[in-house]
Amino acid sequence: MLTSTQAPRPALGQVAKSSLGTLRDLLSGSVDSVPHRPEDLDLPVEQVELTAPNGSITVTVCSLGATVTSIRLGRTDQEVTFQEQDWVTNYKGYNGRSCGRLAGRTGKYTVRGLNGEGFDAKFDVTKETQILHGGEIGFSFRVWRLVNTFCSQKYAHAVFEVGSEHYDQGHPGSLKAEVHILAIDGPKPRFDVRYRARLDPSSPCEALINMTSHCYFNLGGDVDALQHELYLPHGSQYIPKHLAIDSAKVSGKFDFTKGSRPVEVPLDDCFVFDNRGFENEVAAVLLSRKSKLRMTVYTSCPGVVVYTAQHAQHKGICLEFQYPPNFANMGEMYRDGTTLRMPDSAVQFQASPDRKKARFTSSEATPLYNRLASFERKASVTSMATNPYPYDELTMHEFSFLDDA
Repeated sequence: MLTSTQAPRPALGQVAKSSLGTLRDLLSGSVDSVPHRPEDLDLPVEQVELTAPNGSITVTVCSLGATVTSIRLGRTDQEVTFQEQDWVTNYKGYNGRSCGRLAGRTGKYTVRGLNGEGFDAKFDVTKETQILHGGEIGFSFRVWRLVNTFCSQKYAHAVFEVGSEHYDQGHPGSLKAEVHILAIDGPKPRFDVRYRARLDPSSPCEALINMTSHCYFNLGGDVDALQHELYLPHGSQYIPKHLAIDSAKVSGKFDFTKGSRPVEVPLDDCFVFDNRGFENEVAAVLLSRKSKLRMTVYTSCPGVVVYTAQHAQHKGICLEFQYPPNFANMGEMYRDGTTLRMPDSAVQFQASPDRKKARFTSSEATPLYNRLASFERKASVTSMATNPYPYDELTMHEFSFLDDA
């Protein structure tokens, strides 16, 4: 019983875990038709439901593909994502999955080896074709390991990990990757995604990494995605159909820089930010006039692929925050933030606070970095003091939701 001088304890975030069986169980009769690793078939697949304090937002994640299967807002119990019921076997839309090791479309590339020699990517592409989302059995189709979960008076948080060996899907370098997924309470309930990776000590060369979340959003329930309004204040350049290396200035139906306006036309295009993804500035706003719900996104990535779910009759809109398609062949300005370098490299991508400040903004640490730093000591699964290959901070995305009066 509380006395007159005692205040009620603040609510904590909640984590509910459940087992979905093995990957073999989930695939059932589709084992021969769905991409997978044979050695993953008998791994357990887990589901985690993350509920922010006060129930303001609930995010459900499956360890198969580190897939976000649902995001519900507590006040109205509104689902804000589009997810196909048979997403496990109906996989071509990558619904909610974490894409990597290289998200988007990628051509052949070369990385530096331990002795300075070059290691070429080995996949079957030409100058006109590129692989998609890391290859046929990329991170989207792997069973990730649930590393840990955390709760506080502000958030519920889960960490998943996956390994990728040298020349996995043709990519040189061996690495491990993490995704941190959070449901965060506040006046604007938030869904945060944070990707990290590190080079394995056994890797004979550097490795490129570019991961993204492939969530489809539908803020109006049954509203067609093309009826959503989109605003990309810094999306002044775009790469049409992912195949061009040179970007073009936005104009006409591709110009979302002047304020929110209906999407109207099917999109599958990359918009490159003129501020290079400084996450202290709004990267995107998505709005549904029907539900009067607004989603605001901050990101550390330099661009976003906007895809309007042509494969599913425009039932959702996917905002894939990532590096531009074929970035590996677009010069060092994109390689710096995507290369896991060896400890003896003269130019290292370290995870120190000073490095983060220099990379993300020229002044003080960004709002996202400050928020993440508050639980970094709890969330870390690798000791940087004892591991010469620490996890590098790669990309951070923050999705917040607010009723739009």
